Amino acid sequence: MVVTTAFNRKPKSSNKVASTSSSSDHGRSVPPSNALIRMMCCSMNVPLFVPLLIAFFLLFLSFYDDSSDGISQIPMSSLSVNSDSDGALLLRSSSSSSSSRSTSTTTSTSAGAVLVSPPPAMSSIKPVTKSLHPKWKLWTEMSPSEQMAALDEVGQYIKKYGELIYPKGGAKLLSELSSVKHGDCILDPDIGSTGHSICGPAPPSTKPCHFISFGINDDPSFDREVANVWKCRGFASDPTVHHPSKLHDLVTFHNIAATTLQDNEERLVNKGGKVDWWSTSFPKLRFFLGLETIDLLKIDCEGCEVALSRDMLREDPWFLHHVDQISIETHVTKTWMTTQEHVYYFGLMFALLEEAGFKMEWSSVFGCSKRHEVMGCMPELEKYGWPCGYKPWPGRQKVVKGWSCQEFTWKRYDNEPGRENKVAVN
Repeated sequence: MVVTTAFNRKPKSSNKVASTSSSSDHGRSVPPSNALIRMMCCSMNVPLFVPLLIAFFLLFLSFYDDSSDGISQIPMSSLSVNSDSDGALLLRSSSSSSSSRSTSTTTSTSAGAVLVSPPPAMSSIKPVTKSLHPKWKLWTEMSPSEQMAALDEVGQYIKKYGELIYPKGGAKLLSELSSVKHGDCILDPDIGSTGHSICGPAPPSTKPCHFISFGINDDPSFDREVANVWKCRGFASDPTVHHPSKLHDLVTFHNIAATTLQDNEERLVNKGGKVDWWSTSFPKLRFFLGLETIDLLKIDCEGCEVALSRDMLREDPWFLHHVDQISIETHVTKTWMTTQEHVYYFGLMFALLEEAGFKMEWSSVFGCSKRHEVMGCMPELEKYGWPCGYKPWPGRQKVVKGWSCQEFTWKRYDNEPGRENKVAVN
């Protein structure tokens, strides 16, 4: 659909009229809105900004769709203001008829700034019902048989990485699994004193460095270390605690939650207050902050890791292609994962990490709290071999020796531009 509103800076001669407003243009009548604007601009000496405001208002009305109970999804990047050969200003909006699986685009300005143009899903607050990914589908758009097939497919990724971090017949002591190096990167010794190891070296100082950190609880030391050592600007967030808005000259704090598939334990006990949390997804936050690249993403927010892949399919399938490194903590007991849908999105996270060119560099397997471990895990996790379970700790009644929580460091090595357009669809 193309919506065009035209109005003149100067009167036109009688033998030369704009195609969008001519009363004799192949028998078409003048749209009332255009006639009104021409009358005001050309006959009443109204300042130019007045018809401009009217034109934008009329354009807004033309986009409103009562049947969809809101504004139609038209990317802002499709709006343009041009002038025709006769000096008439044309305000246009074109709605693409291409597949809904279109992706975001970026444009560099003359000043070197990067403008991030969101995919169509970002133009509405309503979540889409069809996946934007060329291969993977949302759980809710699949039939029961398709769901089981998809679960088995992502189950192979669960099995692959489960065996990597918790090898059968290998290490017998949990202490041997508490810190295992898998890749070739050198962990930065000056970051991660309280957990969340990351690969060094720091990003080059010739470009801006940004990190996002969710789930800082009452200890912002990790965020301060990244700011001090890497000189990165950071967005730190946790809805359950209160901190000053500035944790560091380079790090701001926000009482915002990351989206989850179900209310987590902290939400159920009103940690942080009874008022509902503000929440956002990681893809939406990237666009809100206007970041082409996230140098480091730290995820430790009690269940939000399971929602990451769901949010990517609904909002930006190529989100991980804009992240260089991830430190993530996973929690897999029934405190956080209670349905096959949760297991599907958990396994899909590993598939999407691989697709974006990530490699696991480091892992740690450890126990959750006793109240979490005794909840047990979904049978599908046992089927695919993911570490989950516990055993009593002799002489210590309040704790158990468990292995149902894990932590990982992932680094992206495929930085080929446009790789998201080359993903094979099986």
